[in-house]
Amino acid sequence: MQGLFRSVMRLAKCQRGALPSIEFILLLFPVFIVTMSLIQQILIAQAVVTTEYAAYAAGRSALVHSCRPVPIMAPGESPIGTAKAIWGALNCDEPTTEDGSVPWETAARMALLPIAPSSLFSQERQGNCRYPEAAVEFIVRGPVGETLRDAVEQKACYVFEGANVSVDLDWVWTEAQVTLVQTLPPIRAEVTYHMPIYGPVAGLFSQGRRDDGTHFRIIKAEATLL
Repeated sequence: MQGLFRSVMRLAKCQRGALPSIEFILLLFPVFIVTMSLIQQILIAQAVVTTEYAAYAAGRSALVHSCRPVPIMAPGESPIGTAKAIWGALNCDEPTTEDGSVPWETAARMALLPIAPSSLFSQERQGNCRYPEAAVEFIVRGPVGETLRDAVEQKACYVFEGANVSVDLDWVWTEAQVTLVQTLPPIRAEVTYHMPIYGPVAGLFSQGRRDDGTHFRIIKAEATLL
């Protein structure tokens, strides 16, 4: 024990490595910040790609579940056919889930679930997570497995939390609201995702801050489907 103490004391008194040690300490912090910034930038790029896929998934769901638009006149369509289309569109009720969300919004949230955080911040903000149980069961019974159920539940908790994910739909018309095809006009789906930002670089990438102090960055993507 005494020998170890004497070795430590000799190392402490030795000044031959003082200058390299100081240089290392001075460079450590900026290198750490640059490294974390690169990692965060990679995560943002991943979120952009996934949000684009979520917009595509939302558009496909909207083509199936949303009410048809009301065209004035399509090429080659008779006034009677147009009247029937308008009557059918006006009497359409779009389906909603138990929590009031629409299917294309659920499709977008499910597409974003793999990149959602598994931290407990979302559950602490909500108190009780409001997500479809089937969403978790679908993933857990697949390639993920039962051992990661808690992580999947926290991810679902985040993507189904309020404004973390939103979907805007828009049918593509001409200025006179005349569709240029005899079928449905193209539909544009825009997805907005609040990506969580953590760590010492939050101030560099954050575009918003919640009441609990957590940061987020707004990622937007759109897809147009025929």
